[in-house]
Amino acid sequence: DMNNINVSDVNNNNDNDGEYLISNTMEKYMFQDALRDAIQPYCTDFNENTYSDSVSTKASGNLPPEIFLPSKKQLSPYKHCHIGTRSPLHAQALIRELQGKEIKLKIKTTNSSVDDDNDDGSYIITTGKLFLDFAAITQRSAAKSNRLRKSGRNGTGTGTGADLDAMDIPGQPSRPECTSTTDAVVVPGLICVQEFITQEEEQILLGALQGPNAPWAPSQQNFSKTGSVRRRVQHYGYVFDYETADVLRDRDREESKEGTSMNSASNCPPMPCLPSQYDGCTNAELKSCIELAVKNGDGWTALAAVIEKVRRHTFRIETNDAHLVNGTSAGNDVELPSIEELDKSSSTSSQSLSPSAKHPISHKDPIEYSTMQFKQVNQLTVNEYKQGQGIGTHVDTESAFGDGLISLSMGSDCVMEFRSKDGIKKLVHLPPRSLLIMSGPARYSWSHQIVTRMTDCVDNKVIPRKCRVSLTLRTAITLPDGDKGVEPLDLVESCTFPPTWGDSETCEEMESDIATPETERSHVHAVYDAIATQWHHTRGKRGVLWPGASQFLKELPMGSIVADVGCGDGKYFPAIWEAGSYVIGTDISEPLLQTSIGACSDFESKVGPENRLVSRLRAGLNSRPAVAVADCMHIPMKENSCDAAICIAVMHHLSTTPRRLQCLRELSRIVKVGGRINVQAWALEQDEGSKRKFAVTDAFVPFNAQPRYLDKVESTKRKGIENEKAKCQGVAEMYSEAYDGAEYDERKGLVVFQRYCHMYREGEL
Repeated sequence: DMNNINVSDVNNNNDNDGEYLISNTMEKYMFQDALRDAIQPYCTDFNENTYSDSVSTKASGNLPPEIFLPSKKQLSPYKHCHIGTRSPLHAQALIRELQGKEIKLKIKTTNSSVDDDNDDGSYIITTGKLFLDFAAITQRSAAKSNRLRKSGRNGTGTGTGADLDAMDIPGQPSRPECTSTTDAVVVPGLICVQEFITQEEEQILLGALQGPNAPWAPSQQNFSKTGSVRRRVQHYGYVFDYETADVLRDRDREESKEGTSMNSASNCPPMPCLPSQYDGCTNAELKSCIELAVKNGDGWTALAAVIEKVRRHTFRIETNDAHLVNGTSAGNDVELPSIEELDKSSSTSSQSLSPSAKHPISHKDPIEYSTMQFKQVNQLTVNEYKQGQGIGTHVDTESAFGDGLISLSMGSDCVMEFRSKDGIKKLVHLPPRSLLIMSGPARYSWSHQIVTRMTDCVDNKVIPRKCRVSLTLRTAITLPDGDKGVEPLDLVESCTFPPTWGDSETCEEMESDIATPETERSHVHAVYDAIATQWHHTRGKRGVLWPGASQFLKELPMGSIVADVGCGDGKYFPAIWEAGSYVIGTDISEPLLQTSIGACSDFESKVGPENRLVSRLRAGLNSRPAVAVADCMHIPMKENSCDAAICIAVMHHLSTTPRRLQCLRELSRIVKVGGRINVQAWALEQDEGSKRKFAVTDAFVPFNAQPRYLDKVESTKRKGIENEKAKCQGVAEMYSEAYDGAEYDERKGLVVFQRYCHMYREGEL
């Protein structure tokens, strides 16, 4: 705290009541030298054997730390300064030894205007209590290191010896500003309720809102008209138009945006509504409704129940004016937390993290509270923030929504930054499952934002961000109408799930009950075409068969003709042949069928698992299996032409009930009367030892693809154009760009495909 640097044993010529002001460049250098000398003893080298960092202690030598004062644009006295140490351990030593302490600085000067009592022409100033925070260096990218190495220089201007070696040493991720630095700031009207929902409820909500039936909104232009909103958004009840920063009150209006491909229909899905049997239910019955929805994997009912829980909840909100509770406000004497206290403290919420919980604070005025309910919530916006994504500083449009903004965070931690009109800043940690309420001044007077970055610092701990989904609940209001003022818009809700955007009857997918939906085209057909080679290597060649199907095939009479519908790479073919039957396989994926040709070995070679081996008598079947590219909606076989049929791991890739029924009709059509059909699909209920656990019935299941098995790279060849981005891209990242809907896992170096799956409840199939 450089406002509390007091001069001792000297009468400062500036006459500032003991406050030391840096008035010129010379005094700035003298202050830097004094502070450097004061902290130098804490930055001595450590034993090399105990130094765990990758940087050798020899590289740091006995070089002193560097002091960086703010730029000249900032008025004196300075609020803070930066100290550059030669190793992370030096920085940690400074925090450990000097946190919360006062230090004396010896200013060396020959200025005759200073009446000093020291023979060496110096005087002493004393700092206030220090608060130190630590951030490691930013890792230099591989591309930058390569460019510097080729140019024979590095950041210091030299280009030989240890400097070039140091360029290959990666740094630790930089750390953003810690929430602990604003613990003393209280924002009136801002509260954060921890664990508002359970972890099971969080999983089922994420499964529904990010699943195959999620009604993502059409692309929307941003307010500054520089492009479209990058994050994915869902609207329920009423659409919030980001271009006009207003709510679209007429749900039947549909307008075309000039210069964009967006068709901005305001007829978004209605708000989720509880089933009729829960009308007027008690809180206990509402809790039972949520528990039943979680048990049944019914994400949309769970969403409706959570919204109703928010409407009924009574919130206790502080109504005092904004204030700071630190040593410079209203005479309050507050001791800043030490680094040890920060390490021991746990993540806290905004108003629940009021420093009074940790430090005895006497407010000038008693804190006033009021209770509020938000029973008229009629609009929901779902935002999906990918890792590192944020949102700019803003205040939600006053004419669009009433008092009370409610945000439920799921999937990841996040730090939200609030700023008052006076420039006071508050950093609020939003852990998963927490509910943030902004009312009164927090709603209208403080702006808020989420800074775009990969990590946050909470109570001295760096927390990496993941994909975060927020549910923002608001009360959309009418435009002012004379003396009537504003009123909440009508509540539009429905218990019909899954919700759809606009008029579902006009959707192309609904023209035929059994037409292939876009979900299956993108997240089933395209995925298996892409991963066919790896699927065969990791599934087919290992000979992993579902036990129920294997037993079914062994029990068939010799000479049976078996239809394998959705045969994939033909992994069941050897089991059918060796049981004395014949098989005709069909699948929608031609690349998978290609891997089935000659995929088995003969018994004499003993290459591969036993159930992938065929006898010499059936080697001809292996070289030319009877396969055909076909959709299970229209199997190209005559009626009553097969003795049996198997359909393994196919039904859970069909996204609608009419398509599932049609598949079963086709199976029964091609099998003779008295024949047998075996159908197996993934179940919602799993055993305790199962590797997979499903929260909802409809979900995306990731498949991690290794780039060496993928062959579609046309879009990454850059058509002969080389640029820096292409050079720096990893193989997996290039392949993820080549496949629509695929994601790049930077940590694992894999391309992640999302497969649509419907998990069947017990008895449903």
